[in-house]
Amino acid sequence: MTKVDLPEKKVTLEECSKNDNGEPVTHLKNKVYCFDTVSEMEAMLYRRKKKLSSADAIYIDEQEKIYFFEFKNVPHNHVSHKGILEKMHDSILTWQVCQNSEKSLDELMEKSTYFVIYNDSHYEGQRENESSSLESLKKQMKKLAKIETEEELLWETEIYQNTFYREIHTIDVDVFERKYAKKIFAGMK
Repeated sequence: MTKVDLPEKKVTLEECSKNDNGEPVTHLKNKVYCFDTVSEMEAMLYRRKKKLSSADAIYIDEQEKIYFFEFKNVPHNHVSHKGILEKMHDSILTWQVCQNSEKSLDELMEKSTYFVIYNDSHYEGQRENESSSLESLKKQMKKLAKIETEEELLWETEIYQNTFYREIHTIDVDVFERKYAKKIFAGMK
């Protein structure tokens, strides 16, 4: 049973990725739903206009896999840890209320992936209090532990791995565009 209809019009990833100043994180033109709009509609019906935190965009592929996208047009070290965790928590629950109330969270988790896409590329990987020796030590430890260094989960988002989301990615926009966008939107018409 659908409780909140999806918007009639889809928008681009570029549009959903814009910050308050209108600057996009990505220029990809793939069509998605503005999840903020869905969340606002849900708030009007069920929460006395008090909207929960939500991802910026959502895409449902032909196999009904669900992709949530949260864009941050800042370096990763400027992203609010608390804000990301709230958005991850509230987004899947909002989706369940809006579209899949007959499905359990476990069923939704099996189909759901959450992306937090930040913009280190634009800021040339700028970090506060950069320590080359600490970064070198971290890289060596990851090599010893055989951990993939291109993609690590940031901001304690792993607490939602296999509880709310099958996959979680906290990545730079360049990694998203190079590694994931074509795969996700391959079947898109």
